[in-house]
Amino acid sequence: MLPVLLAALLLQESQPVPAEAVPHQCPCVPIYSAELRAGGWWMGSFDALTPAGRRQIDSSLFFDAGLDLEVERYRWTLTLSGDYGVASDVTVAAASLRVGRRFMLGSGDAPLDLQISAGPIFGKLDVNLNGFGDFKSGIGGEARADLKLPLHERLTLDFWLAYRQLSFKYDEPMISGDSKAGGATAAVGLGLLLRF
Repeated sequence: MLPVLLAALLLQESQPVPAEAVPHQCPCVPIYSAELRAGGWWMGSFDALTPAGRRQIDSSLFFDAGLDLEVERYRWTLTLSGDYGVASDVTVAAASLRVGRRFMLGSGDAPLDLQISAGPIFGKLDVNLNGFGDFKSGIGGEARADLKLPLHERLTLDFWLAYRQLSFKYDEPMISGDSKAGGATAAVGLGLLLRF
């Protein structure tokens, strides 16, 4: 009877430990990460007539650089993001705070995660042309989807797509035309995520 018990114990110890039992993969332990992103941010046009003349911004694809700081627990995520968009003489700076959920789409040799998140976004639009006028800061909402492919234990490639509803009220006297810039915008790009 004793040899049988010893053999069973040895067999149990020789078996690989399930991924769920590895401490750093336990969903109850918070996971912290930082991500650098780059991509494009599309915004619509703005056209207004003021007492000083016409003020116009063409529909543009901004170069968008971003930074995400994220904490995850039980597959729920809380992400603080900053974005900076540049196109010709126009710049947009934005910050968002999103709550999300991560879903596993693959396993084994092809691990793939889908993360869906949403939350408020705050931004500022500036036009670097003398006499153009100013825009008020805007508050809106952002929804984002991230498709994540692990490259290493701590390094992940992220393909992201975001919908941003963010408007900026023109803060100058107007005769006619658009009173706000922005509105429904979209952004897409790639990122590298580092887990701690």
